[in-house]
Amino acid sequence: MYNVIYILFVVNINMKLGELKIATIEEDKKGIIHITLKKFFEITQAEAEEYIQGCLKIAKGQEKAVLFDARAVENFTFMAMKKLVDSRVEDVTKASALLVNPLSPVTSLAVSFVLKLTREPFPIRIFTNKKEALTWLEQFT
Repeated sequence: MYNVIYILFVVNINMKLGELKIATIEEDKKGIIHITLKKFFEITQAEAEEYIQGCLKIAKGQEKAVLFDARAVENFTFMAMKKLVDSRVEDVTKASALLVNPLSPVTSLAVSFVLKLTREPFPIRIFTNKKEALTWLEQFT
């Protein structure tokens, strides 16, 4: 079920928080936070809290543009993703680009999830191309 190999090459990374159980969190030299989700189906509350604390640590109380890369995730539950949405993280998010794999069945669920989040106080868009997502986010840095 989880046989996709995913390698992310990120250039110009300035600060890397490190490897969390469900994601890596990094900030590039332009100030864009790169959140790269690993493959998962369900997450525990402790894993979600580790993720939230990692986001807060790298944001340092400042609003940041966020590239949320979910291309490696093949399947997940709505409740798993809902645990990652937290008002503490929303408070430091200036804009968010959700990067999805167009060939993955998870894409339609991701689109639905983002559409439910459109009430957020920041712009949010879905992309299948990383370069386009980063170009869009640069206007918020």
